[in-house]
Amino acid sequence: VLVRDLLTAAGTRAGPMRLDVSDADLAEIAADAAAALAPDITAKHLTVHLDLRAARGRLDAGRLAQVCENLLSNAVRYTPEGGTIAVVTRTVGDELELDVQDTGVGISDDDRHRLFDEFFRADSARITATRGIGLGLSIVKAIVEAHDGRVHVESTLGEGSTFTVRLPRR
Repeated sequence: VLVRDLLTAAGTRAGPMRLDVSDADLAEIAADAAAALAPDITAKHLTVHLDLRAARGRLDAGRLAQVCENLLSNAVRYTPEGGTIAVVTRTVGDELELDVQDTGVGISDDDRHRLFDEFFRADSARITATRGIGLGLSIVKAIVEAHDGRVHVESTLGEGSTFTVRLPRR
């Protein structure tokens, strides 16, 4: 994953991201990401609620798998043992939406505005000694924006975070 993230980050600096777009379902992509993280989820005794409604559109399934994997792995990494993660996909008008919500450490107001910068790690991540190099969320943002979408985070320090991705259906 680290090598893939480094290659993706380098590629985003080289010019516009190329997408391999086809008909895909964001719900299936999110389900696959959750299944891939099942061992980590089980090891931390996390409860995961999946509300995956069909969210079909013209998407780069491989790139959006990276988005789902990065958001879900962060939720697992920053949620204490016994916590809860919710993943929701749905179609809202002409947009596809993905929400990843956790009961993790949360992000301070001061850190939230830099969260999607390359190599930035929030104080809450450093304090909890959680490993990472700070590329995942910058990659999420680059992939979402290459799809003409947007990503947003709501968070309360000590209570958790909700990341919302909105993509046009096309």
